[in-house]
Amino acid sequence: MLTVLPPASSGRKQYTKRLQDVSLGQIYHIFFTGDTFKINKVQLSWSSCNALAVSLRSAYRADIDIILQVTPPSRQRVTFEVARRDLFLLQVFGSMRCTLYRPQYVWPVDGLECIEYVGDPADVAGDEVAGEQVERGDLNTGDLLYIPRGFSFSASTNGEPSLQLLAAVRPLYWVDVLKAALELTCLECEELRGAIHPRLHAADPEVRELAVETLSRMFENAVRKTRPGDVFDFLDRSHALGSRLPADGHFRNMVDIDCISPESTVARREGVHCLVERSDDWAVMRFAGSEVRASLITLEAMDYIKRAHLFRVKDLPGGLSSNAKVVLVRRLVREGLLQVKGSHAR
Repeated sequence: MLTVLPPASSGRKQYTKRLQDVSLGQIYHIFFTGDTFKINKVQLSWSSCNALAVSLRSAYRADIDIILQVTPPSRQRVTFEVARRDLFLLQVFGSMRCTLYRPQYVWPVDGLECIEYVGDPADVAGDEVAGEQVERGDLNTGDLLYIPRGFSFSASTNGEPSLQLLAAVRPLYWVDVLKAALELTCLECEELRGAIHPRLHAADPEVRELAVETLSRMFENAVRKTRPGDVFDFLDRSHALGSRLPADGHFRNMVDIDCISPESTVARREGVHCLVERSDDWAVMRFAGSEVRASLITLEAMDYIKRAHLFRVKDLPGGLSSNAKVVLVRRLVREGLLQVKGSHAR
């Protein structure tokens, strides 16, 4: 998506368009008109940004969006907003003067559906409600600024164009954990799977009073029946299975597969997590939509691969022969979990 932010003094509102609906000439026009523009999710088409997003996702266990922001040399304040995600702002070119303010609303949660109907308590109308100023300074080429979630900030150019990359980090919130807990509890709790009374939407007072009592009772029952350990096991599982294979040029490893030997060094690809399970007489490894099944004797080696980041093929534990270790590693390189390091890596 392309978001256009006119200067604060222009009186014009920001707007958003699909990037495929905007020509290069229109982007030039936006720039020379004096408007700032942002392009979201540039990691999907820029390999360097993809590597950055994968690394941050792995480190923070969070959804990452890399945003390209371009500002013309207008010497005007170009943004004033609340950071609804943790932001890492890298000044790639030019300079920008930034001012940070203490949060008026602590830890806003990005993506809540209820905000559309009840309003966003993190909304800020202007500088007069921005809170206490805590930092002010210039960002020059190569500088990195961290803006914690909830802090508001303003930015203005210093008379030259500015190019920035913003890494927006959406962590796993406690409200996400509670949602997962309710869904898992629902599978075993008949009451939670029931439907509300059809007259509740008709504002029937008796039905509403009964619904309020029922909801209170359901919350108490759900808390008693929830197994916190199962909730975090589920979140670990969804995190591993939901990981995506990075755009890191892995295809070149296909050339090196036949060169893998017990002395080869391999590593799990950045940001790719896996699960290891026993299924009947099979050891099963699942990751990024893929599944690898092997003889049960490989279970210990698979568990080692899950925990180790970098290792030599011959160091795999368990009762595998040297040849079996090579076969297993070659399979996992082919499926996308591992990559070749050292002299065989191209």
